[in-house]
Amino acid sequence: MTKIATSPIEKQISAAAVPRQTKAAMLRARLVAPGGVSLEELMQATGWQAHTLRAALSGLRKSGLAITRRREGVDTIYAIEDRRTPDGPVVGAGKGAA
Repeated sequence: MTKIATSPIEKQISAAAVPRQTKAAMLRARLVAPGGVSLEELMQATGWQAHTLRAALSGLRKSGLAITRRREGVDTIYAIEDRRTPDGPVVGAGKGAA
């Protein structure tokens, strides 16, 4: 028989056991995919409108990620630029980077 979490501590423990997949995390995961991802695909995956996605992308840029944008026909393709040097560390990531 399975015991149902009834106390606040039991509920916190059971909630912490399964990490929540946020739309922001899903957005980052799709942006690192080879070739990037189109704005239309991001809209379908998140259920967000174009202006909301562009605002989220701006937030990711402000957090230090290098996000590229290119046009392929009528589609706008976004991707996170790989900014690692051959030795491995990320160059210019984070706030205050030159």
